[in-house]
Amino acid sequence: MGIWETTDFWVTFVSRFFTIGASGIAIWVFITKRKQFSDFFIGLISYHNNIAIRQLQQLIDQMEKCSEHEKERIRMLLAEIRGTIEASEILLSHLTEELDEIVLYLDR
Repeated sequence: MGIWETTDFWVTFVSRFFTIGASGIAIWVFITKRKQFSDFFIGLISYHNNIAIRQLQQLIDQMEKCSEHEKERIRMLLAEIRGTIEASEILLSHLTEELDEIVLYLDR
């Protein structure tokens, strides 16, 4: 067995040892901190929903400022509203009828 084979063996052994150790630590952290992980992801989903609602509110406010002569701008804002609603599962589940009306208006 040459020096390269010996070196390869030890490098492989040490890397696998550390991989197993890191996996064990990750599993331990997941098991012991499950509640914190759960709270983090619930907070992340809530934050995402709040951003989508805030964006929808801003788009509606912009649309309210438009006059009826700005049809192209209204169409653009409705398309953005449609995208915002479709991107959020919460908004999509609550605003399906409104989304259908927006789609009908945009398809004219």
